[in-house]
Amino acid sequence: MCSSDLVKMYAKLRYSLMPYIYSAAHEANESGLPIMRAMPLAYPGDANLQDVIREYMFGDSLLVTVYTKKAIFPAGRWIDYWTGKEYQGPSQIDYEIPEGHGGGLFVKAGAIIPYWPEMNYVGERPVDTLALHVYPEGSTRFTLAEDDGLSLAYETGSIARTEIESIANHDGLTLHIAPRVGSYEGMPATRRFNVFVHTALSWQVKLNDAVLSEGPQGWHYDASSGTVSLQVTEDPERKATQIVSIDRKSVV
Repeated sequence: MCSSDLVKMYAKLRYSLMPYIYSAAHEANESGLPIMRAMPLAYPGDANLQDVIREYMFGDSLLVTVYTKKAIFPAGRWIDYWTGKEYQGPSQIDYEIPEGHGGGLFVKAGAIIPYWPEMNYVGERPVDTLALHVYPEGSTRFTLAEDDGLSLAYETGSIARTEIESIANHDGLTLHIAPRVGSYEGMPATRRFNVFVHTALSWQVKLNDAVLSEGPQGWHYDASSGTVSLQVTEDPERKATQIVSIDRKSVV
């Protein structure tokens, strides 16, 4: 891959991650915790990370390695963003950077990551549907923060927040997607999520206690990416939480 293709690939990744980045920016504005976090800041109790300078946390859920062929993982399960391979921390590995990529990128298990559809610049098209990738592990939360993206109106309350919670155990997964709270100029009237749950097991899928069939109007399993996917639409009155249940089925 030539350098221009590499730049284009990362630019597209950045724009697709804008909901995640923007939510982290709102967190930074309120808490002072930066989007890019040195490992000693993100994991102050881990002595193995105190002198690490060639990797950092990008928000709560993404670990990035820079100019190195090593990766040092904090405690927990980490998923290679490029290949899907999993690693268990705390540990250190010699990492072979996949061809056509600039470094390592790892997802922390439990992550809930929203994405925009592919676009070339912010505001190229309206966004009423987001992709939502869930990496089940224990109980985790994510707050999606959105505003008009142009003004400082968020400082006076013109912002919408969506609370998302993932609860995973040996029986399966429950995903709660609350309706948006708040509003801003130009906010889409309807919010849809294309949900992708990263799991390699066999499941029964329900939406608000209704069992869904496997197919175009229900859910789909993609063996190549190891994901169960379905579409979830926000309650039109913005009152009820949408609940996705993915229950373990016996595998013969």
